[in-house]
Amino acid sequence: MTSFSTVFALTFIRLWTVIYEIVTWPLYYIFKDKRNYAPINPQDPVCQGDVLAVPTLEGDPASPWRNLKSMRTLTTSPLPGCITLDDLFYQCAEKHPGRPCLGTREVLKKEMLAQPNGRHFQKLTLGNYTWETFAQVHRRIDNFGYGLAELGLFALTMHPRTQRK
Repeated sequence: MTSFSTVFALTFIRLWTVIYEIVTWPLYYIFKDKRNYAPINPQDPVCQGDVLAVPTLEGDPASPWRNLKSMRTLTTSPLPGCITLDDLFYQCAEKHPGRPCLGTREVLKKEMLAQPNGRHFQKLTLGNYTWETFAQVHRRIDNFGYGLAELGLFALTMHPRTQRK
């Protein structure tokens, strides 16, 4: 048998949940998202409002829903004109040249710590971030590419570590 305190605690939790639902539901109803997700015909002029998505099979709300901007085809790029990561980076560098792009941290201290199981691991104490802007990184990438072209290297595969150097 369950103890009285367990039954009391579960009953209290259930009661508290019901009270919480009753108190918060009117607030939810007043402040909920007012956009219409109702299944309607995408060619209908009503769609020009705040309808964001419609079901792919008309009249079947259980079918997958699609964004109205890409009803017939899937989105193939995050931004228009970007098909590669290279294109995406160059567009971001043109749009946000002064914003931070790559951050590095200086290693202030390294120490080896022993775990209770006998293994050792290296603990790093790192300094503050030093940021390079999109314009600086763009210039470094271009200079690297120009240097490779001067050496006659046009196809290169790199497997970099997650470090700046």
